[in-house]
Amino acid sequence: MAINIKNEQVLELVREASRLTGYSQTGAIETALRELIAHRNAVPRSTRLDLVWRTLDLVDGSVDDAQRLRMQRTMDEMYDESGLPA
Repeated sequence: MAINIKNEQVLELVREASRLTGYSQTGAIETALRELIAHRNAVPRSTRLDLVWRTLDLVDGSVDDAQRLRMQRTMDEMYDESGLPA
């Protein structure tokens, strides 16, 4: 099975990971993906959700009423009453 990576930055990261680890490019990608998945699974869902809620609270605290009104108007223009694109 083949994969075709067309993003030059990703290709450079693969090359660098391969050079640093001594793995083949495929081995470097496999190892990185396994570690990413293991890390994600190591962080409980509740912790990830807590981080999302804290981030949303920070965003909400940085928006004033005038900005909220502008955002609501924009949403009203973008979507109909059923929530579908207008």
